[in-house]
Amino acid sequence: MSDLAEARRLALSLPEATEQPHFDMASFRVRGKIFVTVPPEGTRLHVFIDPLEVEGYVAQDPARIRASALGGPAQRAAGQPGGHPGRDPGRNHRGGLAPQGA
Repeated sequence: MSDLAEARRLALSLPEATEQPHFDMASFRVRGKIFVTVPPEGTRLHVFIDPLEVEGYVAQDPARIRASALGGPAQRAAGQPGGHPGRDPGRNHRGGLAPQGA
């Protein structure tokens, strides 16, 4: 089983989880809230996690996990990149499971 197939299996095993398109990506949601997106190339995942947990996950495996911010007013005020105003800042951090530089 591929890593992507395993991620899909795990995501859909959550209660009320669904898979739906999100622009050019696949997304996994619970009650309409996205918790994972998969870009079209399928080589990485964007996992939406609590901003307070980002640093801990990156520290566990910095070669495979990196933090990025989609951005909202709180992230821009902190000097982080991004540009999706109006989104809930608490939902805008994600750890992408991909080799650094990918």
